[in-house]
Amino acid sequence: ACEQMREHLLDVRLATVSGRDADALKAQRESLRNSLGADFVSACQQKMTRKMVQCALGASDGEALAHCDDPSVGAPKRAE
Repeated sequence: ACEQMREHLLDVRLATVSGRDADALKAQRESLRNSLGADFVSACQQKMTRKMVQCALGASDGEALAHCDDPSVGAPKRAE
């Protein structure tokens, strides 16, 4: 679920980018993925609840994603 969330975060972030060709978008996506860091998935698994991850997966913009960072979102079951 955390790997899927990482890709969704990239999708949301890149949705506002316009006027770029496919190669430029691919390069920007890779750059953003790298900026999240190699330990993003393990940090997600340790620190985020399943409800937080599900919230992020359902978010369609940055404002909705920001709401999902709240630890009070959902029960304390850890993400997979």
